[in-house]
Amino acid sequence: MSSGHDFNYRVALAAGLRCLESGRLRHAEEQFRYLVAAFPHDEGGYRGLARVQARSHEQGAALETMRDGAAALARSGRRTGAITLLRDTVRLAPRDLPAHRRLGAALVLAGDIDAAIVEYRRYIREVAVAGDTERATLEARYAAEILPESRDLSSLHEAAAGTADTGARREELDRLSRTA
Repeated sequence: MSSGHDFNYRVALAAGLRCLESGRLRHAEEQFRYLVAAFPHDEGGYRGLARVQARSHEQGAALETMRDGAAALARSGRRTGAITLLRDTVRLAPRDLPAHRRLGAALVLAGDIDAAIVEYRRYIREVAVAGDTERATLEARYAAEILPESRDLSSLHEAAAGTADTGARREELDRLSRTA
């Protein structure tokens, strides 16, 4: 980041945050949209815009902004930022299946295999809880293909098979979400 880039980014981010804190949502949104357009490879604009959207009761738009930001960061090679945005997304919307799947894939690409297994397990269990065991099985197979063979992936297949009752699976998902 050049010093001019850094300065302009910081000024716009600070202005957006001040507007957000003071409840001037339209002005905050303008600042954060500027950041997203001018600095698409930095997470601050996406995070700020999503906060404005959430405060405006536009949760769907906020989640889309976070997912789009993660995709932009991943394309630019900023995997850590992408993973951070995706973790925030699944924290805000634990049942957002695309975010769980994208987070699992991002963790694989970043080499964090243990965290990727946990995330894929969450995703697959949620699909199974939703009643789509065929899709859950396909996702478990896919995860097994992209994850190293040396790992014990039986938990993915158990999640897809729905070995526990729905309530127990829901409790396990909630427990995993809290510990991640």
